[in-house]
Amino acid sequence: MKYWYPRGVRSGEARLRYYADHFDTVEVNSTYYRLPEEDLVAKWAERLPDGFVMHVKAFGMMTRHPVKADVLPPDLRDAAPVDERGRVDRPPRELRSEVFDRFHAALEPLRSAGKLGGILLQFPSYIVCKPLSFEYIEWAKEELRGDHPLVEFRHRSWLEEENRAQVFSFLEELGATYVIVDAPKTEAKIKCAGTHSCKGNSDCKGNGNASCKGQNTCGKQGFKLRTKDECTKLGGSEVKG
Repeated sequence: MKYWYPRGVRSGEARLRYYADHFDTVEVNSTYYRLPEEDLVAKWAERLPDGFVMHVKAFGMMTRHPVKADVLPPDLRDAAPVDERGRVDRPPRELRSEVFDRFHAALEPLRSAGKLGGILLQFPSYIVCKPLSFEYIEWAKEELRGDHPLVEFRHRSWLEEENRAQVFSFLEELGATYVIVDAPKTEAKIKCAGTHSCKGNSDCKGNGNASCKGQNTCGKQGFKLRTKDECTKLGGSEVKG
């Protein structure tokens, strides 16, 4: 995107206004990394024209992603159980509910201005299609307190033939919108760590969600893509997502 904005359009405010001159909707991704602040959301609402729709990605803890305890508001950190890496580990529903509540409250300026679209609930690849997952999604929808849920899955089980009809029926009854990646078809590739191993969320994107040991095969921007033959020659194995 940096090549799309004209020179001189550098500040967040200027870029948002320029973007809104050309498009009428956007997904906010920064809210995945930490809870939004109402003052900032109010500025978004003020700077966006009437008719513009802003979809907002749910904070990671709302979709059962691992988050560092230090990104939580200070008054919630003591109540958050953490693992050896300082990440919130299996928090109680009461704490998650409080996080949902604060997320909802912070978006009020967009909601009041009629510019809030849906809330993207992007579930990680370890959330598989099973009864407990359906139960959590139902609960999360209620915690959105009337905001529209946009649901995205990252595990293939949700679209396997034996589950697909049930999943779509569930989302329809829930009143949720299904979200899926729309990307061009490319030559099939697999993620290969060569003779090394990638641990963490197994997609090794170099964004702090995975750690790569041994020689660096990930590169600055993410993992290397190799063909199966290349992996075999390296003596490595497929890293499955």
